[in-house]
Amino acid sequence: MVSMQEGTNIVIREPEEAMLTFDDCNALELALSMKDEMKENIHITTLSFGNEKTEEILRESLALGVDRAILVNDERMRGSDTLSTAYALAAAVRKIGTFDVVLTGHASMDGRTGFVGPMLAEQLGLPYLTNVCAFRKTAEGLTVWRDLGQVMETVASQAPAVLSNLKKKYGLRVMSIAGIRKAMNMEIERWNLDDLDADLSRVGLDASGVCVDEIRPSKKKRLQIQMFFDQYQEGDFDDILREIQRIK
Repeated sequence: MVSMQEGTNIVIREPEEAMLTFDDCNALELALSMKDEMKENIHITTLSFGNEKTEEILRESLALGVDRAILVNDERMRGSDTLSTAYALAAAVRKIGTFDVVLTGHASMDGRTGFVGPMLAEQLGLPYLTNVCAFRKTAEGLTVWRDLGQVMETVASQAPAVLSNLKKKYGLRVMSIAGIRKAMNMEIERWNLDDLDADLSRVGLDASGVCVDEIRPSKKKRLQIQMFFDQYQEGDFDDILREIQRIK
């Protein structure tokens, strides 16, 4: 359930509700699986805009094998729409430095627009590829595999690039005791908008081009289906029940 602030219609995000979404887990597991193969030849940085609770999530990523974690926490981001968010993320990515790939989830759990990924690529001036299930760095750039359902597509892309993972849910690995101990001694870097040299006129509620005028609850009508079995004789339902159990 999404709650909106009265008067502004800003989504209320409670700090304790922050969590790794299945889209985050997909992107993280894809990066970690590549690290399993490439070992020391890959360096993973997790970046998130959030609050104090978000720091716990970033520390989880460190426990799983991520090399660096960065939290951008700034109240001036409050009310930002997807374009403002993408602008600030792009500023943070540039501050990180040299990279080969920015890997994102498909969409956030609140708006579920899926706009931030392509907008981030536009802000960075980089190509954007969706439905990515694997990628490799080559001498020429990147080889990217995209799962399109019935077709597996292989694409040659320049590097760096912004890649969005599949919408399917994959299992994220479990933290080890050794990983947890290591993560507790690792630093989570904290940045704000000043650290990013961000233009404050391009972030926050006043900069948002999306204005939510009204929120109305949706009313769904359930389809009612009536089935009549007057043509069946007593005992005929045994076969039907067995078939239902088989399907389950």
